[in-house]
Amino acid sequence: MKEILSSDIGQGSIDGGNQSGLLDIYDGLETPVSDDVITLSTKHKKEIEDYAVRAASEYSDSMGRKEPTHIQDAMGIPSLIVRIDCTVDENDNIVAYELEDSPSGQGITDKVHSHVKGEGIKERLIDHYMSTIGDIPHVLVSGHRSHGTDDNIIVGQERYTFNEIPHIDGPVIVKAVPGIEESHAAYLHLQPQAIAPLVTEGDKSYAVSMGDLKEVKSDADLLLCADGELASQVAKSRLGSMAMGVSMYLNPIERKKYGKRGTVTATKLGTKIAQYQDRGGALLQRFVAPIQLENPEGRSNAIMRVFVLLDNKNENITAEAIGGCYVARPELIVHGASNAVAGAVLVE
Repeated sequence: MKEILSSDIGQGSIDGGNQSGLLDIYDGLETPVSDDVITLSTKHKKEIEDYAVRAASEYSDSMGRKEPTHIQDAMGIPSLIVRIDCTVDENDNIVAYELEDSPSGQGITDKVHSHVKGEGIKERLIDHYMSTIGDIPHVLVSGHRSHGTDDNIIVGQERYTFNEIPHIDGPVIVKAVPGIEESHAAYLHLQPQAIAPLVTEGDKSYAVSMGDLKEVKSDADLLLCADGELASQVAKSRLGSMAMGVSMYLNPIERKKYGKRGTVTATKLGTKIAQYQDRGGALLQRFVAPIQLENPEGRSNAIMRVFVLLDNKNENITAEAIGGCYVARPELIVHGASNAVAGAVLVE
């Protein structure tokens, strides 16, 4: 097992992320796993927490409206648990790609942490639910999703339902398809019980308010370098999660440095921006390289996915990063694909 210090990430490519085997997750699914870990510095942990607080404070839809869920009305936060997907830049600063407001991957992360250190994150998550709302939520997964989720590993099978709407009295988390009204319409009556976004799940409007993403209508609005050439950038649909509605363009210099696997041409980028207008509009973000790894499997691009516990006491939003996973794959757009390896992200 190698320990990769997050403070070393911005200095260049790092040896790590070697696959050590396959880890059984649920329903016969397996994921490649690495014994190598990334340990967050105190500085990076705080930067992730600060980002989570700012994003939670700005969280709303494109019209600036807060969704009337139980947790938003009662505590002024969109969710009790969020996930920050991020990297570290050459100046040793955390750069967040986005906040996952109803985060998936908690069960996989629990398994990965248990694999490498004998202790998962389940207990921390359950303790947070109990200390804030006094109960464990029921997770409802919309049938419009093509498969279930790993949330049952955390909340238990008795509190997990796929493609059904049972009678629920307590807190709920609804996992639908962001931006697809049909996927959440049948669950709207549960909005007063929801402790994560139900209608606005996957809405990136908070990042526009924070200045991290720029609204764009056409390829005439693409980001340019000082010399007028097209800058390396990522186009995203306003509504979506994981790699849904994400297109990446690299200029010739960075294409040579990072390769072009998973990227699009300038012409294709313009086409994608037009398509994203049907998913709440298109947003642009300057390209910041994922973590650069060297391993025998060629999974050279990685991002960290760090879970953060949110709370609000006396109108003061607080955040605690408890660690998470990194995901690495050959392509530059990194998510939990079949060719990705997962490893643990720990905190000092």
